Amino acid sequence: MIHYFKKQNLIIPTIIFSIIILTVIIFTFSIDKNTNLKIIKYIESIGWKVEQNPNDISYYKIPVEFDEVFNTYNNIQQKAGFDLSKYKGKNVVSYSYKIINHRYSNTNSVYVTILLYKGEIIGGEISLNQNPGFIYEINNIKDLISS
Repeated sequence: MIHYFKKQNLIIPTIIFSIIILTVIIFTFSIDKNTNLKIIKYIESIGWKVEQNPNDISYYKIPVEFDEVFNTYNNIQQKAGFDLSKYKGKNVVSYSYKIINHRYSNTNSVYVTILLYKGEIIGGEISLNQNPGFIYEINNIKDLISS
């Protein structure tokens, strides 16, 4: 005996499945209010002003062995008082915010990126991801526009 499903029988399960998937996506790729406030407070304590929500949230694993590029990146972190060598092999979360008071903010998208490990700030930098671009330590306020 062959059973045929009517389209109507699939509507409710499809809607429920869609809601579940959407909820998982929202919670996986969003930032909780306390973490966001903690990051913004830290960034603003240095003097940078940013948009209130992250532009990007990414997940990374700090390499166990640092190559030349990552050593250079860690040197930038060390100039700001951080040291990523303590987190070799650890999974971290990166939050990027658009800076609104950088001298290039009016013509380019300049970002501050904060690295967190288990909710604690372990790194941060200022960057312009275009050619030519730049990356430097988060506490270097040479390009800060005073307001």
